[in-house]
Amino acid sequence: MLIPYFSQCDRLRIFYKEGEALWQEMMDNRFPVVLGKAMGAVDATDLLDEDETLESLFHYHLDSDPEAQFYTSSIRGEEVYFLQSSGFEMIFMPESISKTLTLSDEKRETPKLY
Repeated sequence: MLIPYFSQCDRLRIFYKEGEALWQEMMDNRFPVVLGKAMGAVDATDLLDEDETLESLFHYHLDSDPEAQFYTSSIRGEEVYFLQSSGFEMIFMPESISKTLTLSDEKRETPKLY
């Protein structure tokens, strides 16, 4: 089963009570992966424009940020993927994690970049 797109990192970190801790866990456990591995593991349907592919999205980010990179990581022992580009992470997360997140009822400041 492909891992669906969840959100950008800032939304995870700001809008969910456990978001900052999960983001820190994800960043601590990350390993770079090649585009082909990410393409075979994630469902980018909700992230892509109508005529866009994951490959074209990656190359778009690579053109503006030569250090753009896909990573695999783990959160709560489950595999996640993310595309890191220009200081942001586009996170692909299993619903077994995302469906358990708790929306924050407090307004938080924009998190600092990693």
